[in-house]
Amino acid sequence: VKAALASDEQVPANDVVVEVRDGAVQLGGFVKTSAAKERAEEIAQGVEGVRKVDNRVDVRAGDR
Repeated sequence: VKAALASDEQVPANDVVVEVRDGAVQLGGFVKTSAAKERAEEIAQGVEGVRKVDNRVDVRAGDR
């Protein structure tokens, strides 16, 4: 999943935390747009063997 995220230009893979257990993926971390959050989930769902994605990525529009 992490490799798939890293190959996508819309998602800052270094800012997204990926945990996988028995085909269930949990995404965490921070991105700048809701589109990037949605894209991260789409990418994870498209990876072979993934059964479920729990997207806990937070959107932070600017540096805080």
